[in-house]
Amino acid sequence: MADFWREVAQVPQLSFDDALTTVVDGLMALMRASHVMLVIQLRVEPGLRRLDGFHPVLSRDFGPDAEARMMITGEWAAHEPRLHEDPVLRRVVEGAGTFRVVRHRADIDAEAWSTAPVRRLLEQLELEDRVNVVVPVDPDVEVSFCIDRPSGEPIFDDADGEVLSQVSRGLVPLATNFVRFHGLMPGQQRLDDDERNLLARLSSPASEADIAASLGVEVAAVEQRAEQVYEKLGVGSRLELMHFWKAADVERSLPLQQPAEREDVSAPKAPHESGPLIPRVRDAIDGALEDGDLSREAVARRLGSSVRALQRGLGEADLTFSGLVEERRQHLAMVLLALPWLTFNEIAERLGYAQVSSFNRAVARWTGSTPSEVREALIDEHRTRRRLIEENS
Repeated sequence: MADFWREVAQVPQLSFDDALTTVVDGLMALMRASHVMLVIQLRVEPGLRRLDGFHPVLSRDFGPDAEARMMITGEWAAHEPRLHEDPVLRRVVEGAGTFRVVRHRADIDAEAWSTAPVRRLLEQLELEDRVNVVVPVDPDVEVSFCIDRPSGEPIFDDADGEVLSQVSRGLVPLATNFVRFHGLMPGQQRLDDDERNLLARLSSPASEADIAASLGVEVAAVEQRAEQVYEKLGVGSRLELMHFWKAADVERSLPLQQPAEREDVSAPKAPHESGPLIPRVRDAIDGALEDGDLSREAVARRLGSSVRALQRGLGEADLTFSGLVEERRQHLAMVLLALPWLTFNEIAERLGYAQVSSFNRAVARWTGSTPSEVREALIDEHRTRRRLIEENS
């Protein structure tokens, strides 16, 4: 469990594909699973589908024989006459809009399971059990993590369900970016395969010239195609894309308190944050950084609150405004330093420092290194990770 937390904590510093692979691999190891399937579900109007609520529009399967599994699942969904009666799917639909964990075997009584259409799907896929971890990322969008155990393994028990309940909220940033990657968030337009390929490159440290060389096109062609991607995703520039993409803070929503029976002293502990205020303050500080006004008054306005109420709420959480500003600056600095086309002056300005020397001192305080040394380490880490992925693919 502690290893999984440590891997998930690295997600904001990874490219999207790396982050997805890291979390899926971690889920497989944590749950002794053979496959993980990610499904984007969009809300539909009542009466338009056999099961009202959310309808799957896109799936991605991780594990062996993914193409064959998707074909089996598609055939089953198309030809199962009693799909709308399935007790597992009904249980999933009933919780629409909430975090939920639905175990196919343990959460359905034995009699209902014996005739469930989903049971027949699992038999065709040679699975012992499946659990759905459903993460709402927008009132109209959900992502379901379908985690499978092969035949011969034990079914998902209460302890597994409790662990997955703890994990689910930590998956919000990844699930959100999974939806964004396909242009399916409200206000976006769906991306085609070529656009997603370009998006993956744009969210890496590669320069436009490097991207153009890898695609065998001119830099102007990359810039033109990139503008189309930005427009579909609702962002104005590559910098905005990188912030929107890689600054999704897993720690902001990660429930690090683990189940008592699986307590591990090596796992990170949660700070004194008991309510929804602190994540909202972090979001407000990020917005203030964008606008260049980091005053308490500006952040309080974003929260629809007074400075006094803001200070009181932070005090109750044993936190300070300056401490949270420092935290957000440090987090965003690690994202921006990985982008080699940004100068240190640009990063310092983006983080609200009047002088680059102030930024340099802050980086030294956070890391014990200079910005140049941190940038080199981040880029080396990224290249090493990409090389290992390519060698193992």
